[in-house]
Amino acid sequence: MHSESDEVVAVKSRISNLTIRAKTPDDDVWVVDLRNRLNDHLPPSTLESFRHWERIDRLSEHSYEERLIGECDGQRVAYFGLERLWWSKRPGSYFIYINVEPERWSQGIGSQAFDHLLARLSDLKAERAYSGVRNDRTVAQGFAERRGFSKTGHADRWSRLDVRTANLEGYVGVEERLAAEGIRLTTIAETGEDEALLRRLHAVTEEAIADVPSSEEFSGFPYEMFLEELHEPQMAPERAWMAMHGDEPVGTAVLPLRGEHAAFNGFTGVARAYRGKGVARALKLKTIEWCREHGIEAIYTANDVTNQRMLSINHSLGYQELPIAEEVMRQL
Repeated sequence: MHSESDEVVAVKSRISNLTIRAKTPDDDVWVVDLRNRLNDHLPPSTLESFRHWERIDRLSEHSYEERLIGECDGQRVAYFGLERLWWSKRPGSYFIYINVEPERWSQGIGSQAFDHLLARLSDLKAERAYSGVRNDRTVAQGFAERRGFSKTGHADRWSRLDVRTANLEGYVGVEERLAAEGIRLTTIAETGEDEALLRRLHAVTEEAIADVPSSEEFSGFPYEMFLEELHEPQMAPERAWMAMHGDEPVGTAVLPLRGEHAAFNGFTGVARAYRGKGVARALKLKTIEWCREHGIEAIYTANDVTNQRMLSINHSLGYQELPIAEEVMRQL
C-alpha cells in the first residue's frame, strides 16, 4: 500500500459508527468470502489466489492502488478501493469497486464509500473513473447512474461450458490441418521454461491483448508480471499451451483451475499473422480435452461483448451465458 493510503486510516463517515481504514492481511479471509458471495455465478476463489493476484497487481512501476475496509460497530461491512489503470496509454484512468455485505445494502454504506473514493480520485488528479456493474443487479445499476456513470458499450460476457456436452463438430482434424502448415501444439511442461522462448510468448500475449476491444488503449505489461501469472496458485505448466510455428510461438491458451471441478480460460490469444487458420480453435480443443481427462466438469470464461470472433467460437462450442459485467465510466 502506498503512502497516500495511510491517510485514510480511521476516517469517520456520516454513517453512525462507520469508519474507513486501509485493508490489512487480517481482513483477507473475510474479503475473499464476501467477494465469493457477491460473485455467486462463478466458482469460489481462494485466499491463496487472492493474495497472489494482489501481489501481481503491484508489479508494474506505474501501478497504484488503495484497498479499504468499512466498519460499523466494529464489524466489517464493506470492501472497496481504487486502482490506476497502469496499462493504459492515457494517464488519469482509474478503476473503482465497492463491495458491501448484502444485508447492509441500501443503508448508505455504498454512498459513503463512493464519496470517499471520489475525494481520493480528486487528490490523485484522476481524469476518469471506470467500474463494473452486473446487468442483473438493478439496484447497483441505479447507484452508478445517479452518480454520473454511463455505459461505455464494453462489457464482460461471462459464460460456462459443460465440457461433457461440448459441441466439437468442426474441430475434428483441426490439429492435423495446422500440422500440415507447420504449426504444432505443445505446453510449457513439454518445452521447459526457457527464458528466450517465454519472452517471445510474452510478446505474442501482449500483441493479442492489445487487440481485445477496450475503452483504453493497451500499453503492454512487464515480463515479470507475465511470469507471475504463469505461476499463479491455480496454474501448472501442463495447462499452459502454445501454438508453435517452427521455433516461434504464435498462439497461447492458459487454463487455471477454480475449485475441484472447474477451470477458467485464463487467456486465449493468437498472433495477428496467424489468425483465421484455426489456431484458437485448436487451443480451445486442447483445454476441453484436458478437462475431460482430469475430471473437470466446467470451463468458465469472460469475453468483451464486442469481441465477436471469440464469442462465435464459444457459442459454437456450447458455452451458456451468465450475467454480464457492464463497464461504466464517469468523467472527473
